[in-house]
Amino acid sequence: MFGKKKAEVLVVGAGPVGMMAALLLKKNGVHPQIIDRFARTNVHSYALALHSKSLSLLNQVGILDPILNASQILSAVSFYAGTEQKAAFDLSKLSAEYPYIAVVPQEQLESQLERALEREGIPVMWNHRLAELDNEHEDCVAVRIERLAEHMTGYAVARMDWFVEKNIHLEVPFVLAADGEHSFARRHMGIDFERFGSNRHFAIFEYATQNVPHKEVRIMVDGYKQHAYWPMPEKVRWIFELDADARKSVTANEDPQLPQFGSNGFPVLNADSLHRLLAKHAPWFNETVGEIDWRIGVDFSKRLATTSGKNRVWLLGDAAHTTLPFGVQSMNVGLLEAKRLTSELVGILRDDTSIERLNFSAEEHRAAWPFLLGETADLHMGHEVQPWVKDNIAQLLPCIPASGSDLEQLLQQLGVQVKHAYA
Repeated sequence: MFGKKKAEVLVVGAGPVGMMAALLLKKNGVHPQIIDRFARTNVHSYALALHSKSLSLLNQVGILDPILNASQILSAVSFYAGTEQKAAFDLSKLSAEYPYIAVVPQEQLESQLERALEREGIPVMWNHRLAELDNEHEDCVAVRIERLAEHMTGYAVARMDWFVEKNIHLEVPFVLAADGEHSFARRHMGIDFERFGSNRHFAIFEYATQNVPHKEVRIMVDGYKQHAYWPMPEKVRWIFELDADARKSVTANEDPQLPQFGSNGFPVLNADSLHRLLAKHAPWFNETVGEIDWRIGVDFSKRLATTSGKNRVWLLGDAAHTTLPFGVQSMNVGLLEAKRLTSELVGILRDDTSIERLNFSAEEHRAAWPFLLGETADLHMGHEVQPWVKDNIAQLLPCIPASGSDLEQLLQQLGVQVKHAYA
């Protein structure tokens, strides 16, 4: 399918941010090609909420209605310490087109974006992996893409392995890399991925329920650890941060299936462990817990690329930044970054705008990230701000499902003023 029309921008990674970038380019008259090294995106995903600004963007590309129809709409976020509510945000007071968040599994968002791309004649090239990247040409990026295929191997026990079926060589004017936290493009360009603090370990549980008991996001703050309750459409998701030493180091010489440990060295996660975590971290919760249909132990960390790209290759989404699994900021801010960067690319490719605009635009977005990660004191605390909020503001910032002016408005509800305006 390569070669029918020469791609002007190669988008690497078909998650929400990559597909949004490709869709925006096509709708603005620039021909993209989008690839992803996997056969399809995962059935389960960590991201689950769309911010107000993201909903406006989905409306612009024509896929908002089916997303809202599949969503749990929430307009409140509360922070708890023990049984006591310490702070709360009312999203319905935002001066926004959609003053709420929509909780919807990421795979449903991806499905709608993929269908929209297909309607535009831009199919996702699944099983295509970026293998080489030459970003030193003046007017293009030379890439080698591997098309992957499966074949059966093994004698006593058959298994499916991947092999490179074909190498595809292309020259494209620009590359947008939305290829996740382990981004090939970022590593190939030698861009550091700065870590703020150590890896943090989390247990995530989901179970079905016909009656979602609390129609708000609840974040539990326990010192430097946070936990979360997320209502979903006919489901509930719990996120618990585990102790720093909760994960066991499993070496190649050890049996990873020890009684007290599951995959990747995480403690076994079952109904008993969920009830113990609820009793310890959510003592206000006294509802019936349904049968668990998804559970996983996973690491998250706060990380930021030292630059957002260079020359003709630019990073988007988790390739440029990652954060904790509470405010869903990396995906949502990534969608806004896609809008801004694609707008600059349209100007460069169609209106002879200077390529230097990319540097300005990308770095302007990057400048907001230390603030979003809670790694800057760019705030003014008025006398009316509660002591608990003052003491915990760095923990709150990555947990608030908003960015830019929306985040500033929510902080103002607590009496907190942002000193510098972020887009």
